[in-house]
Amino acid sequence: MARFNPLRWAFFSLALSLGSGLSAGFFMPAQAELHSSLQLNLDTSRLGVNDRLVASFLAPGSLSEPPDLSSWQDSFLISSPQRSLLTRHTTQGRSVQTRWQFKLQPRQAGLITLAPIEYLGQTTNSLSVRVLDNEVPRSILADADSFVMTSLDKMKVYRNAQALLTFSIYHRDPLPESTEFIPPYLEFGQVRTLGEPRQALIDINRQAFYVTELTYALFPDEVGFVGVEAPGVRIPGPQNADQLELLADNLVLEVMPEAHVSSQGFWLPANDLLLSDQTRSLEDESQPRLIRHLHLIAQGLTSERLPEQLLDAAHYSHYRLLSRDLEEHTSAQGVTTWLQELWLIEPQASGLYEHPGVDLYWWDTQAEQGRVLSTPHSELEIALPEPLMAAPVSTIEANTPWPLAWISLLGGAALLLLAFGSWALQRRGWRLAFRSVPKPEKPDHPNASAVEWAEAMALQQAPNAKPMSAEKPSAPHSSTHSSTQSPAQIADEALAFQILAASCERNDMQAARSALVSWSRSFWPDHAIQGLDAIYEVARNQTLNFLILDLEHHLLHPHEGVWQGDLLLQAIQTLRKRRQLALSR
Repeated sequence: MARFNPLRWAFFSLALSLGSGLSAGFFMPAQAELHSSLQLNLDTSRLGVNDRLVASFLAPGSLSEPPDLSSWQDSFLISSPQRSLLTRHTTQGRSVQTRWQFKLQPRQAGLITLAPIEYLGQTTNSLSVRVLDNEVPRSILADADSFVMTSLDKMKVYRNAQALLTFSIYHRDPLPESTEFIPPYLEFGQVRTLGEPRQALIDINRQAFYVTELTYALFPDEVGFVGVEAPGVRIPGPQNADQLELLADNLVLEVMPEAHVSSQGFWLPANDLLLSDQTRSLEDESQPRLIRHLHLIAQGLTSERLPEQLLDAAHYSHYRLLSRDLEEHTSAQGVTTWLQELWLIEPQASGLYEHPGVDLYWWDTQAEQGRVLSTPHSELEIALPEPLMAAPVSTIEANTPWPLAWISLLGGAALLLLAFGSWALQRRGWRLAFRSVPKPEKPDHPNASAVEWAEAMALQQAPNAKPMSAEKPSAPHSSTHSSTQSPAQIADEALAFQILAASCERNDMQAARSALVSWSRSFWPDHAIQGLDAIYEVARNQTLNFLILDLEHHLLHPHEGVWQGDLLLQAIQTLRKRRQLALSR
């Protein structure tokens, strides 16, 4: 048996200790690699629907590309990432890590499961967050009398497209009338305020709060991560005390570049685009003429983005632009732009004329794809009336001296005037004399003309007609009326206008037609107006005639689109203002 040697045992123990130390030193880098792997942390697992949580990603190395959180967008509004570098110096050397932080605002209440994120070849674990409804945000003290919050309907938006920002003010007491609202600010872009503030009374954690909301439409004009200076509010204190100013946290929008630009250079990012194209003939014209009405409605797009002309008619001599009207309307859903163009088509001779179509290439921001809005290119067949054949000139007329020629010319002019007078009498009511009605007495005024007598007959046939005064014959046909109106007539016209305005605001076609006829009778009391046809001749206003044509078209074709009565109402208001201005002079 071997003999125990203390010296050998001590040497063996020393070697074992050294081996253990070397083993520990050998495995230390593996332990550092473990701490340098991808990590995901949430600052909370329970929050209110109006609150935000912070998701932090920690990855080894100096990185420039953030993780892709698109799989979380259905559950959260995600801010742009904030990047920071973490440098650590140890005895083993220097290590660098990149931290990415995202602010997440939940879209709805309930239990939300965050899908795993793959980044740098590694995958995070699945996490869950519980979102509570009507819970006071953690950043607000329990005894706070007022606080503000903001939210965006999207965190990514195309350049010049619309993003909606909602600014919410929570307050225990109603806001004073002198409260000042501070709109958000974009250094490169436009901001539109959408309507007036909306107020409601809600319950938050068994506490009654007023909530006042404003919505703004943002149209950024810069690509990249764009900062938005958040809105705020200034609430005056009681009895001239210092005012309370509340400012929300600034926001960040990720603005994407143009996805589709047309060959004409247009970039039209919109929620929806609607086009109406109607062509009608103008009646009571000496030659065939047509009116083409183009009406474009762009939702989620400002007026500056629309093309200068919908129709490229530079190469068509028979086309002439009459008017171009551009309007912006705002609602809680955003900005809606109306563009209306009126084109006059004037053919010079019979034949086929090109009827150019409209092609608009636009980007659908809802469906994330390009679309084309177009009307077909066609031809119009125009048949002008044949001119009268000139009578052959006899040799006697050719040799007629100049004085006799002038006599013949004057005689021909007299015949033309007689023919025109006969046509005018028929148009103004001469045919009424042949009906079985009592023949009115001819006015006693010695200078009363045949036209005035015919007008008297027409007035007698019309319902509620007023008898012609023997001392003051009726005035010739005119779109103006007497400057002397009785208070009763003024009141009747004002009441009729209120009824017409209500019908136009409701976009009620049937009611607007009846109200328009009633108002016209009050506005032009000297004329017997029985229908829309009579208004054309009395008004002698091209804009009003076009809008009445549009009303008649929608009455005949109610399924082709919704009739909008605001333009007709504006035309009526213009007529009333012009008359009031003329009477005040």
